[in-house]
Amino acid sequence: TDLEGKPTTGKILVAGTTEPYNGVDHWEPSLASSPDGNIAIAWWKRLHQYDGSRWLYNENVWFAVLNSSGGIVKPATRITSNNNFTEWGANGMAFYDSVSVASTANNQFVVAWMKEVDGGSTWSSDVEYAVVNSAGGIVRGLTLYSNAPDRSQGNANDPVVSRLNNGQVLLAFADGDVQYCILSNNGDVLQPQRELTVNGYPNYIDAAPVAGSNVLFTWYRFVSLGYEIEYAVVNADSGFVVKGQTTTPMLGDVGGYGTAIAPLPGQGAVVTWGAYDDSWLGAMTVNGQGDIISPPTIFRRLSFEALAAGMTIGRADFAHHNAPIAKLPTTQLKSDPLLTSSVNSGGPQ
Repeated sequence: TDLEGKPTTGKILVAGTTEPYNGVDHWEPSLASSPDGNIAIAWWKRLHQYDGSRWLYNENVWFAVLNSSGGIVKPATRITSNNNFTEWGANGMAFYDSVSVASTANNQFVVAWMKEVDGGSTWSSDVEYAVVNSAGGIVRGLTLYSNAPDRSQGNANDPVVSRLNNGQVLLAFADGDVQYCILSNNGDVLQPQRELTVNGYPNYIDAAPVAGSNVLFTWYRFVSLGYEIEYAVVNADSGFVVKGQTTTPMLGDVGGYGTAIAPLPGQGAVVTWGAYDDSWLGAMTVNGQGDIISPPTIFRRLSFEALAAGMTIGRADFAHHNAPIAKLPTTQLKSDPLLTSSVNSGGPQ
C-alpha cells in the first residue's frame, strides 16, 4: 500500500492451501521491511491430517521475502523442523505461536516465536529465533534463547522483536513480568537480559523505539471488569525505567487486547488495539517519554464481516490504519464520527 493505506498491487498469494492434507491453516503473519526495501513475512502454519480413524496435527514456523513491489524473492520456506503429526493434546505435541519479525541495519531479519510443548499434565513454552538475510538465506538457524532466568525456562511467552534506533534488535517476552535483551544483526546476545517488573500478568506484548534509546512496551492485562491496555517506557541501553507501568482508561464494556505500536517520525508512537469482543479499534499516541499526547479513543467500529472473522481482520486493520493515524496532528486523534456515544468515555470525538 501507499502511505494512505491504498493498495498499490493486487492480492499476492504468499502461502496457499493446495498441499495434500485435509486442512491447512496459516496464522499470525508478522512483517518487516529492510533498509534495501525487501519485506519479510513470517507466520506459523498448522497441517491437519486424517488417517482414517483420528485427526493428526503438525505445526511449524514459516517465512517468505518479497521485494518492494510485491514480487516473490524467497518463496514460503519452513524455519522450524517439526516433522511429527500427533493427536491434539498428545504428550510431546509441539505448538508454535506469537511469531514476530524485525529487520536489522545490514538488511537481515530476525524472526522470533514461542514454542510450546504439551507434556500431558504440564506445559512448557520457550522462545526460539533465527536470522535470515534480505534474499531469504539462513544466516543463523533455529536458536533457543537460553539467557532467560530459571523461572523463564519453560515459561516464556509472547516474544516480540523490534529494530532499535541504533540498528540492533530488541528481543522481549513475558514470563509474568516483561523480559528483554538486545541482539546483534546476526542474533548474538549483546546485552544481557533485563526485567521490567509488572503488577499482574502482561499478555501479548509489543515493543518499539520511541526516542533515542527509549523503548515503549505495551500489553493487555485482565482485571475484574475486563481487559486493560497498559504500557511503560524503558531506556534499553541503561535499563532505566523512564515511565513505569501505566494503565489507560478502559474503553467500551470489556476493554481491549492485541496492542500494536507504530513509531511516529522523530519521537513518540501510535498505539492501536482491538476490543476484546472484536467490535471496535482503539488508539492513542504517546511521546518518547511515555506521556499521553492523545488519550485512548475508539476510532473505528468494525463491520459485521470483520466481527465474523474476529481479530484476524482487526489486526490487518491495524496495519492498514497505522500510517494514516501517524499523519494526524500528534495533539489529537480523531475517532469515527459515528462513535460519539458513551463508549468513548469522554475521549475526543
